[in-house]
Amino acid sequence: MKRAAWLFPLAVVPALMGCTSPLSEKDIVGTWNGEVDVKQVMATAKVPPAAAALLGAQDKIPISISFDEAKTFSYSMKLGPMDVPLTGVWELKDGTVVMTHRTLMNQPVEKSPGGADMAKPLAMKVGEDRKSMVPQQSEGFAAVTLSKS
Repeated sequence: MKRAAWLFPLAVVPALMGCTSPLSEKDIVGTWNGEVDVKQVMATAKVPPAAAALLGAQDKIPISISFDEAKTFSYSMKLGPMDVPLTGVWELKDGTVVMTHRTLMNQPVEKSPGGADMAKPLAMKVGEDRKSMVPQQSEGFAAVTLSKS
């Protein structure tokens, strides 16, 4: 009987560790914050000349993305004196948030300067902590880690 008593924790602990619920859309809904490393973006992304001129004066760009239950997102980036709003839709696939931009500066993303690249889906891998996400692509947003507030 004593032997069975000490075996119980050995059986229960691994079982409890495996009981973590899968990542859900509710884990994503909310506001995620981070900073874009401008130097890395300039080195890895195709940045339109007008945006490059604004970016060159900044080291970091604060970013805050709001994901809602309707599976839309919105955020705004401060490029110098200009506020650049972006919106789109998102979905959760295998622990990755796939963001597809729909508007850039209040017009269809395809019609915006640099919009062709922005129209491509952006995959953000959610961390095991469910409080951080990083881009899977190596271009553009490679220099940002978002944290859920």
